[in-house]
Amino acid sequence: MKKNIILFIILILCNCSSTQFTLNKTIFDNNALKKIRTIVVFPCQSHEDISDSVRNECELLFITKLTAAGFTVIDQNKVNTALKEKNLTINELTPENLLQIAHNLKADTIFQSEIINNSEENTLVRDYENEPASIKKLLVFQMVIKLISVDTGSIILTIQNDNPQIIRNREDPDGNINARRKEILKEISNDLISTLKM
Repeated sequence: MKKNIILFIILILCNCSSTQFTLNKTIFDNNALKKIRTIVVFPCQSHEDISDSVRNECELLFITKLTAAGFTVIDQNKVNTALKEKNLTINELTPENLLQIAHNLKADTIFQSEIINNSEENTLVRDYENEPASIKKLLVFQMVIKLISVDTGSIILTIQNDNPQIIRNREDPDGNINARRKEILKEISNDLISTLKM
């Protein structure tokens, strides 16, 4: 007899916004925030099960947004060359390596990011207590970004999305992890730029 293990979630769904997540932002140094001019964006860190294409998508979005907002972003070829010269992968970087490479590239700020989760799975959900359960998509995306001062090595700013999970209908056009990731990345990047422009 086969046993299917299904994650069973009982939810009472209310009229919530479509995004259903919040951003947790901490500004550690407002003065340093105002002095940011030249940023080195290091490749996005993640667990091994997250693909290069997902990491590259995140990295490219922030580079594009920062550049469009008028910041000088160090060319990624120079960043990759600096990493190769030191025989380092992104997950092997130490705070000292980051600062040294950023200093050599004449950046005043380091942009560091990490994808904590990027997953989707089928989940059995009961929308209302007296109704039968149905299979829906559990989408989970969470990311944290940091801006670090090259001069001091101190963190200037962190932004992370809280409430990374959402349940969506399987037939919903946004019922997949790619749509959810884009939705969250848009909010994080917009919040970053508006904070930098304060």
